Amino acid sequence: MTETWQITCVTRIERSNPYERIERAGGPEGEGWTLGVNEIVCHIKNGARFWVDVGGQRSDIVIASLFGREYIKAQVDGDTPASLLSLPECVD
Repeated sequence: MTETWQITCVTRIERSNPYERIERAGGPEGEGWTLGVNEIVCHIKNGARFWVDVGGQRSDIVIASLFGREYIKAQVDGDTPASLLSLPECVD
């Protein structure tokens, strides 16, 4: 069975480049998980599925690349991870 995780928050870092602004992403309250972007990329490559709610619709998280650097974004987004950047900040 494939692992499926909903992303409901992100931890941002201050960078002018939107492709590098997300440092970590996390799951729904109560589960209390956060993973670094590189960890999420590895999980996706190993078959796990991550998703985000975009306007009431489920959108899978996919791996994208810019100048050889991998990052994550919602499948419905263009180049930038706009849906993830619109999520609230994760609280430790």
